[in-house]
Amino acid sequence: MKVSRYNFFYPYAEATKAYVAYNSFKNSLALLEEEYYFEFKKFEKDNTYKLDDNIVQELKKGGFLIDDQVDEITLLRHRIISGRYSESTLGLTIAPTSDCNFRCLYCFEKENRHDQTMNGEVQDNIIKFVENCVPHISNLCVTWYGGEPLLALDIIEKISKRLIELTRFNNIAYTASIVTNGYLLTCQNAKRLIGCNINNCQITIDGNAETHNVQRPHVSGKNTYETIMENLLSVYDLLSNIALRVNLNKENKNSVYDLYNALKRLDIKNISVYPAPIQNTNNCYNCDLCFANKDFLKFEYEYIKATYGDSFIKKKFPVLRGNVCCADRVNAYVIDADGEMYKC
Repeated sequence: MKVSRYNFFYPYAEATKAYVAYNSFKNSLALLEEEYYFEFKKFEKDNTYKLDDNIVQELKKGGFLIDDQVDEITLLRHRIISGRYSESTLGLTIAPTSDCNFRCLYCFEKENRHDQTMNGEVQDNIIKFVENCVPHISNLCVTWYGGEPLLALDIIEKISKRLIELTRFNNIAYTASIVTNGYLLTCQNAKRLIGCNINNCQITIDGNAETHNVQRPHVSGKNTYETIMENLLSVYDLLSNIALRVNLNKENKNSVYDLYNALKRLDIKNISVYPAPIQNTNNCYNCDLCFANKDFLKFEYEYIKATYGDSFIKKKFPVLRGNVCCADRVNAYVIDADGEMYKC
């Protein structure tokens, strides 16, 4: 036997004489009593050291100990390549328009924003492209993006109807989601989205009204927070999954608590509120206001513990990711409003 190269150990803060053991190759978690931790470290230093057989079996189960012939790097490379070149799932991020009704301060697309809306020829070509992929896929996953995609809801409906028919006829699983600013997410429009098999929705609301209205004003300059909140009250029981993303910097970080508490007072329980760091992508923001990664993770943990509690923290258990976005998957693409295709 030998020790996995992907082991991590941390003193367990909630108990004395214990260590949390995590193996990032198998995504396994264990609690080691101190004496067994030191026994393990002795074996790590000298693998002729005799370990208790029961402990060996438990450590092997979690991948902390592996057989001598196991090559973890080769296995990891195979895992990544298998995901990268798998053709079973086709992922499409589609922007039916590049226009937007907001002028967010940190918008990374501001240099490319124009009022282009997808024409009929591009819509037809999307369907032809999916038809060509049909013999190889078992899943089609579509994300509607923008600009602001609800400015082109009629196009979303036209394309969705054809994709739903195409996948149903070919026995292909179809899922769809949308990323929207929520300003046009009225009850009527939410019902239209449901008709497009779109039940998952991400909306950005930057904390309280004061913060949000400064960072995410309407193109006309007027406030947007109140309209989005009114929309949420009318659609939260229609859409099965709504996630509110709160973009934060070091100065306004506590505004995420305001949004969480506002929804709690309204007794809205099926909407999740999560913080996200504003990043200086394409030089769109002031670097001095951006979180360092370590500082944001600490803040995120404190927020989750204070609001959702330990049960939600368990949902933040690490996820094994061979591929992190469509840029490193052969069968995933971004299609913009004029029909150009990108890998990210």
